[in-house]
Amino acid sequence: MHPAMNITISIDDNKIYGKSAINDYWANCKIEGEGISIDMIKTTRKTDNAEKRRVEGDYLSILQTAYSIKIDGNKLIIYTRFIDEPLIYEEIEY
Repeated sequence: MHPAMNITISIDDNKIYGKSAINDYWANCKIEGEGISIDMIKTTRKTDNAEKRRVEGDYLSILQTAYSIKIDGNKLIIYTRFIDEPLIYEEIEY
């Protein structure tokens, strides 16, 4: 989506969380097979420049409409109702 914004995501124990362009975010989620539903996403309340605020708003709006997830190798693929292309995350090796 915006690789330079360092957007991250983690999913475990029916929770989804990560770092968007500015803020940390989190929500409860329900996963059944490849289906996912995400409760209202909450964020911390930091601010930054207009571009980062726009990217963050877009990202969270898109993520909120997720309906399906798939793992393909080291990639997490999330399909949403908001855009035709899925969100694709690559695992970070430490």
